[in-house]
Amino acid sequence: VYEGSFENSRAHGHGVWREATGTHYEGQWDVDRKHGYGKYVHVDGTIYEGEWAQDEKSGRGAESWADGAKYEGEFVRGCKHGVGIYRGTDSRGREYRYEGQWSHDQMDGEGCYKFAGGRRYIGQWQYGHMTGQGTMDFPDGSRYEGSYEQDLKHGEGAFISSEGWVYRGQWRSGKQDGTGVTTDANGTTVKGEWRNGSRVT
Repeated sequence: VYEGSFENSRAHGHGVWREATGTHYEGQWDVDRKHGYGKYVHVDGTIYEGEWAQDEKSGRGAESWADGAKYEGEFVRGCKHGVGIYRGTDSRGREYRYEGQWSHDQMDGEGCYKFAGGRRYIGQWQYGHMTGQGTMDFPDGSRYEGSYEQDLKHGEGAFISSEGWVYRGQWRSGKQDGTGVTTDANGTTVKGEWRNGSRVT
């Protein structure tokens, strides 16, 4: 059911559209399509308020879900695309947050992700995964600076432990693998080969 302005027998201007299920939209229309600014409330608890273009979320807006998660930022053709902030909580009620670039509903580009457990990653993303160059800070004060692939340390990188030792070298699938140099808290440096997280020479 639509109530509002018409032009040439089509919804045009400001109006309200309601379904029998409870889903509804209130806002601007253009030739029977949501276009301009409006608020859409779905029966499943999803709410979007912001800009529309030709019946799709497009422009600046905010979307929230029944589980409490929320996104504020840019949309293109119905997808999170551009720059935006996503917040949510895990099963233990701890908040996590991503602020940065998006592409087609996925974290993609440069961004900062604060994990529920206290870790923080600042760096590059690709197709929703940490891939490229980045820095991960850990709750105990340790830090990793270097390359990632599919959310794992992979390539060249340095791990600086909160206990004072440092490893600089090659990584594979999240573990030291290849040539690396360790420096202990006293400044003693040792070069060696690593396999699957363990030093072999």
